[in-house]
Amino acid sequence: MIDLYERVQSDEERVWDSVIVMLREDKKDYAQAIFKSIIEKTFLLFKQPVEFIYETNFKMPSEDCIYKIKHLDIEIKKNLREKRIDSAGKLLVEYLENLSKTSDIDYKEITSDIITNLYSQSFNCTCYRVEEGANAATTSEAAEILGVSTQTMRRWLEQGKFLEAFQTEGGHWRIPKKYFKTSLEQTRKAEQLMKDIDKKHSTGELDEFDLI
Repeated sequence: MIDLYERVQSDEERVWDSVIVMLREDKKDYAQAIFKSIIEKTFLLFKQPVEFIYETNFKMPSEDCIYKIKHLDIEIKKNLREKRIDSAGKLLVEYLENLSKTSDIDYKEITSDIITNLYSQSFNCTCYRVEEGANAATTSEAAEILGVSTQTMRRWLEQGKFLEAFQTEGGHWRIPKKYFKTSLEQTRKAEQLMKDIDKKHSTGELDEFDLI
């Protein structure tokens, strides 16, 4: 089974490859339109204004330059998906510097704005997670509550089924308890009750009061 992130990255690479194809077919207007749409999506990930992208006349660079920008763009998105903020920030500087070679955008000013916003989001997110840590379940706890294996639970988390789930600095998943209708304690009590009932039923000791 292909990992969800691998499929996303494969789609991103195909879109970039279409820019190359359009250039080779001398369809520069199409190539530039696709090029701008890719850049727009990257800027939106950093919650930055994108209007200037469509006001800027990008001079389509050589294939070598496009491949370099493509590689940086994909790596930035990959690092953001994996919540590696520091790595994404470093790649962003080089990404914007290469973009500036295709237009007259001031990459230093844009880089400063984006990185400031990025680390502000990271700080706020970290504070939120520390505060909400007590209200989140571990992977094994969530699996026990839902009655699935920890392996299944991890797969669901990697597929993004729990949108507000997050990873600690050590890489451990935490799932907000609001996703569960019962607590871990309630789940365990219910399981123990069923075990007791099964045991009494097998020995003939069960009566109607055990079900109250």
